[in-house]
Amino acid sequence: MSPDQVDQGQFINLKAFTECRTLRLEGARLPDWRTIRASYPEFIHRAPEPTRHRLFITHRWDANDHPDPTGWQMKALRQLGEHYNYQSPEFCFWYDYMSLPQKPREGMEKKIFARGLDNLRRTVAECENVALISRTGEDSTQDLSAMRKRGWIIFELFIARNNIKLPLPLYERHEHRIQFGRDEQSSWDAVIKDVATLVPFDSPEILLTWFERRGIRCTNGSDLRRLCKLLHRELVSPSAGPPPFEIKFGVEMRLTQQQLNTLKILEVSRQSIAYPHIFLKDIRREGGHRLDLPLVWIATFLRRPPIPPLDTWINCGSSELQARLIDVETSRSPMYPGIIFEIGDGGQRFRATLDTGLSSE
Repeated sequence: MSPDQVDQGQFINLKAFTECRTLRLEGARLPDWRTIRASYPEFIHRAPEPTRHRLFITHRWDANDHPDPTGWQMKALRQLGEHYNYQSPEFCFWYDYMSLPQKPREGMEKKIFARGLDNLRRTVAECENVALISRTGEDSTQDLSAMRKRGWIIFELFIARNNIKLPLPLYERHEHRIQFGRDEQSSWDAVIKDVATLVPFDSPEILLTWFERRGIRCTNGSDLRRLCKLLHRELVSPSAGPPPFEIKFGVEMRLTQQQLNTLKILEVSRQSIAYPHIFLKDIRREGGHRLDLPLVWIATFLRRPPIPPLDTWINCGSSELQARLIDVETSRSPMYPGIIFEIGDGGQRFRATLDTGLSSE
């Protein structure tokens, strides 16, 4: 582990953790960062390079003073280590209580914690995700729903989902957690939906409003605003200048794959994360499915107006509704996922509001 990595926290070697006899004793609990440094230095993974062997553990704190007072999370992690896929000494995991200094923090510990938190977005993005689902409801569905009411948890799951990581959910209520978790991986949306299908990510303020209206909270109230800024930074990659070629709106354009890639169009929403004013209306491959032809695309772009102020009536005309692709029957537009448009005065004005009718994925 490089000095910079040490300064940002520590990964835990899964094999060393799993084989530790002390943690199998009656009453044993997960050790914190400081205890690992003093008593379990063999836990500290020395070379956590960005590979599939790095795991990020998303979990609830089941008590204010300790994340795992009953020991179920520790048992789940041991089961993970004993699973045939995780016996390699190269596997390591990030678990906040063990990876970062806990309160009270002193001196350099404060800096390590701050650096670890600032780099959390990148850490989550680079690691495979394992989600520990605490027993808080009547069944697995309610357990997962409760998890998705916690700010940092949903932030971590969104980042993992955005980086094409398929979370492995391990449920407290199921003894055979590994197998049950794999059975639950029925689709990419099994644990969390793609945030790009749930909410327009034009600004951190929009994301914050969406979190608040879904009842998503952080133990530390100020953290919610912070994580919305981090999430927005993950979802948006603003370009330093105009598109590298001229965009003609409303007409078909012939583009190479390289040209299309520069626009960073999201497949699920057809929005550009580099140029928010660009919306991909239609696209097809030139020549259909013929593989003997060069990969060239025929695309039609529309200009995407900025998201209107929420909960504010705006005077408009039919052309305004058409420009935003607002369907008066469904009250939605593909340009603005997660938004419901209320149309008034025979289409002469509209009001945008966040959709809060869905579950809190």
